[in-house]
Amino acid sequence: MALTVTCLTLAGCQKQNNATVGNTINDMVGEMADKAADNTVADSADITMDKSADITDAGAVTNAERLKYKEVKVLKTDDTGDLRVKIEIDYPISGPQATVESVRKYIMEQIEDPFYYGANSTRQKPHYTGDTNDYEALVDFYMQAWLEYLAEDRPPRGTHMETEFEIDCKAANQRFVSYEVKLFQFMGGSHPNRTQTGMTFRAADGKRVKRFFDVVPEDVIKNGIANDVDDEEKEFVRESGLPYTAPYMSDDNEMKFVYQENEIAPYVVGIIEAEIDIDDIRQYLNDEAKKLLGDN
Repeated sequence: MALTVTCLTLAGCQKQNNATVGNTINDMVGEMADKAADNTVADSADITMDKSADITDAGAVTNAERLKYKEVKVLKTDDTGDLRVKIEIDYPISGPQATVESVRKYIMEQIEDPFYYGANSTRQKPHYTGDTNDYEALVDFYMQAWLEYLAEDRPPRGTHMETEFEIDCKAANQRFVSYEVKLFQFMGGSHPNRTQTGMTFRAADGKRVKRFFDVVPEDVIKNGIANDVDDEEKEFVRESGLPYTAPYMSDDNEMKFVYQENEIAPYVVGIIEAEIDIDDIRQYLNDEAKKLLGDN
């Protein structure tokens, strides 16, 4: 029995690690260089971060066209209570159609990406093909898919396994929309894993913006990150390169950079994240990024 539990623990850890790796993409260097609540749906949230008058140039949308979303929060467990899935989404319900569709597609990708069936598997990941306006049906589909996925490697009774998604809208102004995705997984291994990534979308057409610099000012960015993290994390930042995952706008005036667990520091340090004021890096932004921020 002890041997069986040990083998299941190692297998769960391996599956969990592979799922986590599959949810990260090196956009920063590659592209920039070239608890339990019942199923609930919260009231509509209308983002109004920018109070300025309507802007009608090609790079922006009007106040009335801004992205609006529903706060959708759902939690489910299996009949034993051992398996738990939680999904929280700021789900787009209105706004520029191209942007609404782009963000919805991104949300679905983030929920699907951590499914992992082995390096040589040809098995397809679950994918919702119904009406994307029906956010309740969409979330229910992925909740059930994740419960079934966890059940496939069910450990001995009483062993907890869970997956949690928090997909939050961080900014929705006239020029861009930003989303942040936090994933928590415990797959029966020795410890849980977490990832944190994000994406910025151009409000006018929903284009994903990953390339903020033509030439990445590495030293400037690293200094900015070091200035914003805890003292115990500063040395790890100074001795490392830039984060593996792409940065994103965390609000109207700040860009977020995130090092994943184990990327530059021991697991116990956790995720290292920092926000850099746009004014500190504005001179290094490329033309597209400057237009995104309203600079002429």
